[in-house]
Amino acid sequence: MSVEDIVLVQQLVCREREARDRLWWDEMRSIYTEDSWIDLSWYQGSGKGFIDRSIDLAKRGTSSKHRLGPVVVRVSEDRGRALATVSAVIESRFKLNGIEVDIGSETRLIYKGVKNTHDHKWRLSGLSCIYECDHLRPAIPGQTINIDPEELKPYRSSYRCLSYFLSQQGLSVRMELPGDDRPEQVIKLYDDAFRWLRVSGSSVANRQEYQHDGQAQSLL
Repeated sequence: MSVEDIVLVQQLVCREREARDRLWWDEMRSIYTEDSWIDLSWYQGSGKGFIDRSIDLAKRGTSSKHRLGPVVVRVSEDRGRALATVSAVIESRFKLNGIEVDIGSETRLIYKGVKNTHDHKWRLSGLSCIYECDHLRPAIPGQTINIDPEELKPYRSSYRCLSYFLSQQGLSVRMELPGDDRPEQVIKLYDDAFRWLRVSGSSVANRQEYQHDGQAQSLL
């Protein structure tokens, strides 16, 4: 496993999130492969379509920022593939019934990277997300957010507030996404990702011990 490749993929992931946060669309386009596949709460489809939809949202005034943890990279040199995982908090501010509200969604992102056999450059071929938990808070202390609890009932605990926020922006949200409230889906996502990389990943995924009482309690 080349240290240089690890660093290049780490930087690619950071550049991709920076480009989206800063609305650097040309930069973002240069990062994804033509056959890339994106699977997120509000979008499922090609990398090109993801960028086009992101541009549309930005024009409508819907934006978000991403706070990233350390990027962990595993490389399969013989296949020219890399898997990068990173904890991320998605943050956005919007108005709800005249009150400025901050939303934060805690997630884990999984990126797939491939090395081009012609120019030997790394690009991203996939992005998926695991949802952990989220929150809604007033931006100004002392103010109160008034939401009918019935409006939140249809949404899952791992991305309840995010689902509500996206619905307020006119976006539909799928309810079958991987989240810590559905540990079997999370384990399958990791296993599939490591299988794609062709590195034994079952031991990594199966070390996640869940004491399931409505939500995932621990990840080892």
